Amino acid sequence: MSRIPFATVTLMAALSSSMPVQAQDAARLLADWSAAYTAGDKAEVSRLYTSDARLLSEFSPHEEVGWAGVAHYFGTAGLGPSPLRMHIDSQSQREFSDVMLVSGRYTLLRERWDGSIAEEASRFTLALRRSPDGQWQIAEQHSSRVPGTAR
Repeated sequence: MSRIPFATVTLMAALSSSMPVQAQDAARLLADWSAAYTAGDKAEVSRLYTSDARLLSEFSPHEEVGWAGVAHYFGTAGLGPSPLRMHIDSQSQREFSDVMLVSGRYTLLRERWDGSIAEEASRFTLALRRSPDGQWQIAEQHSSRVPGTAR
């Protein structure tokens, strides 16, 4: 299975000067998130979250909190020697001062034990918070599978 950051290429190609700044910021963060996830780099994924981030995911019954929780989650939820690919299918955002809500859908591509590829459609909502240096970080994440779409 390819380790090319698939969503990074797709999302960054979509950025243009006609896109509003907050949309560019959200697309860039999603591209970084997807690339780090695909690369299996839990330290890089964790860096994209705030120190007090909360993560509620479809792959864990637990709420993960803070950098340690995020690193733990991504260390056990699919990041490893054979990472999956993630494709961001759609995203939209709304900005409120120093908070931005980003929601959309993504598809996870996993290699099964027999070598076939499983596609898992999911949806997500991220609450982003602008840090003092002006960068956006993930403060809250919720994701869930789209019912009836596993292939």
